[in-house]
Amino acid sequence: MNSRDFILILVVSSIGVAFLTTRILFSLRRRYRRKLFSHAHEMEKRAAQLLKDRGYRVLGEQVEKSTFVKVDGQKIPYKVRADYFLKKGRRTYIAEVKAGNQVASVLQPHTRRQLLEYYFIYRPQAVLLVDGERGEIEEVTFPYGSTGLKGWGWGLVLFLLGFMVGQWINRL
Repeated sequence: MNSRDFILILVVSSIGVAFLTTRILFSLRRRYRRKLFSHAHEMEKRAAQLLKDRGYRVLGEQVEKSTFVKVDGQKIPYKVRADYFLKKGRRTYIAEVKAGNQVASVLQPHTRRQLLEYYFIYRPQAVLLVDGERGEIEEVTFPYGSTGLKGWGWGLVLFLLGFMVGQWINRL
């Protein structure tokens, strides 16, 4: 066997080893993602039952809302998806379920920003952070502005507006 044949065998073998290694890693990653997704899905189902047991009524799952940001005056649309839209009494809530290696803590910057985004986009009275592993629910609110008028608040605004219009018409 000459050096040319040896180099050819070496190159072909290297390509084959690289191909097999890539396939094996791809397969392992896919298996890991499936296991992780399955675990997260199970935690979401467990969280839904936990929320129901605590008196929350589930109005929607994987609730998606479209919104936008403006960059240099141009609207850039995007969508946000929350795990659950809930109601308890007269209050509405958005719930975010954390499971597995995700940390269910408002001390984590990523989680806190996610909850804040939900708070402003969905306008609930509070956001619930559900730890699917430990079965804990934390009610989170933020001190930034109002989340809008709900229920009787709109009735009061409309009543006062009607009253002012009526007074204005009587003066004519």
